[in-house]
Amino acid sequence: MKLDKFFTVPVLLSVTLHTALLIFVAGNWIQSKPEETVYKPHYVKATLVDMTPKAVAAPQQPKPQVLEAQKKQEQERKRQDEQERQQAEAKRIQQKKDQEAKAKAEEARLQKVKAEQAKQAEAKAKAEQQRKKEEEEKKRQAEAERKKREQQQREAMERLDAALQKEEQFLSERSDDANVQSYEALIQERIIQNWSRPPSARNGMQAILEINMVPTGQVVNVRVIKSSGDVAFDRSAEQAVKRVDRFTEIMGMPSDLFERNFRVFRLLFQPEDLRQ
Repeated sequence: MKLDKFFTVPVLLSVTLHTALLIFVAGNWIQSKPEETVYKPHYVKATLVDMTPKAVAAPQQPKPQVLEAQKKQEQERKRQDEQERQQAEAKRIQQKKDQEAKAKAEEARLQKVKAEQAKQAEAKAKAEQQRKKEEEEKKRQAEAERKKREQQQREAMERLDAALQKEEQFLSERSDDANVQSYEALIQERIIQNWSRPPSARNGMQAILEINMVPTGQVVNVRVIKSSGDVAFDRSAEQAVKRVDRFTEIMGMPSDLFERNFRVFRLLFQPEDLRQ
């Protein structure tokens, strides 16, 4: 290699300036030190710099086969990316479908559970309603049976009361009849005691008298409702009642017996001595 190739004018000038600068600095430094100090000289290494710019080599163009291979690789990469994207999309869609199917299945299960619960609740309500209906029917039947027994008891009591009343009435009527006959006999005896026999009286004559009295036994009216056929005999019977005027035996009579039998009563007037 030739030296003139490296030691051009600018290079030489630069080296000279650097060398002078170094010598100047070293001289100043030596002067600032004591005299007894010995210094060894320093060596400066110079480097030659090529100041001529070199041309940059142009990049080599790839061959068509390489471009085609790169294109195929890029296409394959894009195809794989698209395939991966499609697979990811398909997976996402499938996951969404699975979630929807799971949600529908869960909803169907809940609806089935609700339907079963509603069915059980309805069956329970029907059973409760049927139970209440049966209880009400039993209560109704028991109430009807109770009322029937009460009605039968009332009817039995009424029949018993009626029988007792009938018996009492029978006994009372028998007693009343006996009392009435007794009072009638007393009244007739009092009338006969006050009777004055008319000359025209004959055996077998009789008259029916209607006598009105008050509870004190006072006679307020008397009349012949069936004649004996003899006016004198009929008038003598009326006069006999008027002479009695008051039947004191009536005063002790029960009021109901008086009202039924002696307020207005009829008497068959037939003296003893006229019966034969």
